[in-house]
Amino acid sequence: SGCFCNQGYVRSVPGGSCILQRDCPVLGGLNCVNDIDCGSGSWCRVSCTNANVKQCTPFQRTGQPCGGFTLACQFNRCAPTDTCFDSTPQLADDPGTCVAANVGQSCTYNGRLYADRESFPSVDNCNTCSCSNGQIAC
Repeated sequence: SGCFCNQGYVRSVPGGSCILQRDCPVLGGLNCVNDIDCGSGSWCRVSCTNANVKQCTPFQRTGQPCGGFTLACQFNRCAPTDTCFDSTPQLADDPGTCVAANVGQSCTYNGRLYADRESFPSVDNCNTCSCSNGQIAC
């Protein structure tokens, strides 16, 4: 005991007892070493306030932003039931959107995003096109 805790342990409060570092509450989350420490609703991400600390962070839900080029402490991951879909793959730095994994991929046509199985007019307005799992058919 004394002033220090064993490796992997921290003081719960100044002068308090030693607890596992991953059980120490910080900014609404728990410290963690890896995703297994966080449970099913969150994952282990570097803290924005201390690069030496990782915190359990809730997964993004369907429709919320994910991925993209950002600081590690601001990176977002989708829930395991979703996938991060990038509607602008040519701009790898841009974030994507969490979509249900069992839904087909959307399509981009003439600069506009269309959902899987959605129909829309062609550029010449003479044909009808549709999106089928990321592929466009007119």
